[in-house]
Amino acid sequence: MKIYQGKISEFSVEEYNKAFDLLSEERKNAVSRMRFENDRKRSVLGEYLARKGISAQVGIPEKDIKILRTENGKPFCDNSDMHFSIAHSGDNVVCAVDDSPVGIDVEVIRPLDLRITKFACTERDLDFINTASTQTEKELLFFKLWTAKEAFIKFHGRVLADLKTIDFENIQENCEFFEENGYIISVYSEK
Repeated sequence: MKIYQGKISEFSVEEYNKAFDLLSEERKNAVSRMRFENDRKRSVLGEYLARKGISAQVGIPEKDIKILRTENGKPFCDNSDMHFSIAHSGDNVVCAVDDSPVGIDVEVIRPLDLRITKFACTERDLDFINTASTQTEKELLFFKLWTAKEAFIKFHGRVLADLKTIDFENIQENCEFFEENGYIISVYSEK
């Protein structure tokens, strides 16, 4: 598995235009309808990272990679057996590429009102978060748990799911976690 990463703040106009030109007409239309420039950049950069990763793994030129979407909206490569997953948060866009199904998520680690945990956490998840002794540590554990659940959902090809139905303890052994520059990245794979 390879993880590709980019920042929209470093994605030049020239790079954006080159990557945009690689999109299918349907995707170009969808991106063009996005209201905010940063959302357009995240979307285009995410698909560009997927093309770059698939191309590096199987040797298909980036321009020849056909990315389609399932009826649930999950992107997939139509002309390769490679799997990928894309996520973004803030300035950061990440993409995991592998020869077997994979899910990835990224979040900015930030202060939050931990009351939100009641919407996303099981009782065991809450017990896990409460093992931390400081608010900062609790926030880190929450985002670790949150991104793991989101990566798990993406692995299974779903776009929306009730996070309270997923118990972190049951999925964490299939997750890899990376913390860097104020972000937490979780990758879920059953390989």
